[in-house]
Amino acid sequence: MLNEMEDQPSETVSTCTETINFKTAKEINNDLVDILRALQEIKMRTEIGKKVKKRFMEAVTYELEKLEESKIVL
Repeated sequence: MLNEMEDQPSETVSTCTETINFKTAKEINNDLVDILRALQEIKMRTEIGKKVKKRFMEAVTYELEKLEESKIVL
């Protein structure tokens, strides 16, 4: 997932949209928000741990942004 983020130019990412139904979008959004909250509560003791946590948070944030760009079908 992170490699996909790094490989795509920013203008390509912003123009990609996916159609998704409202119920699924809401469930995915709730899951991603829960993951972000849980990650924020985790305390890392090492620099490696902090880097890993940061990468996971970036990946979840990226997926949330991608979800926002999706076309949601009611």
